[in-house]
Amino acid sequence: MSNSMKYLFIIFLSIALMAQDSDFNIKKSWNGYEGSKLEQLEISPGGKLIMKNIKGDILIEGSDKSRLRCKEIFTVKTHNKSEVREIFLENRSYIEKNDNAVIITGQNNYENYYSRFEIIIPKNYSIDTKTKGGDITALKINGVIKMQTAGGDLEGDQIQGDIVWHTTGGDVSIENSGGKIDIQTEGGDIELENIKSEIKIRSSGGDIQVYNLQGSGSAKTSGGDIDINLLEGTHFAAVTSGGDITIDNSSIDIQAKTFGGDIRISKAAYKLELNTSGGDISLDRLEGDLSAESSGGDIAAGNIIGSAFIKTAGGDITVKSINKDLDISSSGGDITVKQAYSNIKAVSSGGDIFIKKFNNTNTDKNYVNLASSGGNLTCYLEKNISARIHARIKMRRDKYKIYSEIPLQTNKKQSHGTYILSGEASLNEGHSLIELKTDEGHIRIKTINNE
Repeated sequence: MSNSMKYLFIIFLSIALMAQDSDFNIKKSWNGYEGSKLEQLEISPGGKLIMKNIKGDILIEGSDKSRLRCKEIFTVKTHNKSEVREIFLENRSYIEKNDNAVIITGQNNYENYYSRFEIIIPKNYSIDTKTKGGDITALKINGVIKMQTAGGDLEGDQIQGDIVWHTTGGDVSIENSGGKIDIQTEGGDIELENIKSEIKIRSSGGDIQVYNLQGSGSAKTSGGDIDINLLEGTHFAAVTSGGDITIDNSSIDIQAKTFGGDIRISKAAYKLELNTSGGDISLDRLEGDLSAESSGGDIAAGNIIGSAFIKTAGGDITVKSINKDLDISSSGGDITVKQAYSNIKAVSSGGDIFIKKFNNTNTDKNYVNLASSGGNLTCYLEKNISARIHARIKMRRDKYKIYSEIPLQTNKKQSHGTYILSGEASLNEGHSLIELKTDEGHIRIKTINNE
């Protein structure tokens, strides 16, 4: 090779190396060196972005352009600048195009190499990503998004495609989205806001918050709280093994169950099925039918427009007002119903019962059945109610009384060491039966007008 040719070769090699250096920028940082590399591909909408073997954070944003723009930003923990290029080349990700799919594969061979990605793709593109520990954020995407990370957070905004996300220990948040949502996290919190779709969300120990859902679905956590506000749709189920459940402003059928926490529901327009194994249940402004059970807590309800079945194994039950039929029972607590406008059945195994029954123009809706195995019964009635009254006390000693502001025909008899005191009356030619029965307790019948 002549000297002139050697000179030209050296110049060409120098230019190539300079061009290679210009592919990415390197600068000193407090713990080593930082750099970035930008790659771009012309792609068509409707394809799929696949990312695998990635260790680091990922930001993916949709755009109106038919182009993929991938910027990998890396950090190398070393004080020797000469090593940075070699470390980058050994650990950098690779991009390949396969039909209408773009595949980004990480290497991560060096312990002190860290990277994150800023990616822009067409809006109508699907995503399938797996990371070993970084956060993933997706914005303005209309395709199906599958994300999996070993420990980072997952975030999404303005997503119109279906979502299937799984993180081993991070939090998940999604806003302003409309595709079907399937989320699972092994220990983090889940937060959804402004969602128009069907959702299925599960956390092994974190809290769940849903605000403004138009759709249906379920939320389940093994130990956290569930807090939901503004629900519209067909059906929603909320289950937690140890936390509280709070639901406000719902126009949807709801099932809520907790094995140790409290349940609080306010402003519910449709059917409710509630169950707690040990906590309290608090309710207010219910327009639909109610079924509520607690294995040991108190149940307190405000205004109920629909019918209700309420049961607790050991706590007190209080209802402010109910328009339709009520079936209520407690194994040991007191029962209080301040305003009842339809048929009512109240049973307590040992507590007191207090009822105010207002007259219903439908005479078939004036049925009352109160029973206690050891408590006092108090029943307020309107004077114009159409019904028949039958009151009865069973006692071992003759010490309990029937106190009535409505005249009764009373009778007392003794049989085998047991006293039975009874009283009867017919009001306004009514045929609905008002039946009051207690063992070892007083019965009080009062008129609401004379209160």
